[in-house]
Amino acid sequence: MLTVYSLFFDDFRTALFDPSVDIFYDVIGLIILGVFTLEIILSSCLIDNYFLSFFFFLDIVSTASIVFDVNFLSDQIFGTENSSSLTQLAAQSKASRAATRAVRIVKLVRIIRIIKLYKNAEKAKEIK
Repeated sequence: MLTVYSLFFDDFRTALFDPSVDIFYDVIGLIILGVFTLEIILSSCLIDNYFLSFFFFLDIVSTASIVFDVNFLSDQIFGTENSSSLTQLAAQSKASRAATRAVRIVKLVRIIRIIKLYKNAEKAKEIK
């Protein structure tokens, strides 16, 4: 459920809500980031051959991508503070376009994570 929410919550927030509620969604994003980080740590300790596997790195990338959905963290990364210089605005615009492309790729990685979770659930059903 958290994976599906993390895929789309920033899009819904941007499209449907006023910027005054951004802090609420930032807190939710931080909670999801923490849960997924805990999942990676526990999976590394408890699942054989998970650490440094393809799915380990896939989970790392998808979890790290949540940082870009949390406004105050992405503002710190991209340095998007209030500025009036045309040069700074042009640089921020270029960074924004690059970030948009990166977010699209990361969403694809998150979808692959959902597929992985589904396959693991199916394997668990077969074992029972």
